[in-house]
Amino acid sequence: MIVVSGIMEVAPADADRFTTLTRRLVDATRREPGCVDYRFAQSIERPGRFEVFEEWADQAALDAHVRAAHYRDWSRALKDLEVTQMSIVRYAAAERTVLA
Repeated sequence: MIVVSGIMEVAPADADRFTTLTRRLVDATRREPGCVDYRFAQSIERPGRFEVFEEWADQAALDAHVRAAHYRDWSRALKDLEVTQMSIVRYAAAERTVLA
């Protein structure tokens, strides 16, 4: 299993546009084969800060995701926004255990 986690920050003035663009990305991505979980959450503490969390069945599923048209469209659209920070980390997980 592959886990991707991190943060993205956009200028507060771009937060609504980022949310609109990203909602379409999330909806399409969740239908992809191998997508276990895919979400963005807006921080209640910092306007324009979004937390990213993804789970993929394997690296091949993640690779297919970054080649998908909806992901490429989203990436291109980000160029029209002021992205002020991005820190995304990929983890390879040996197992997934549900604790509650």
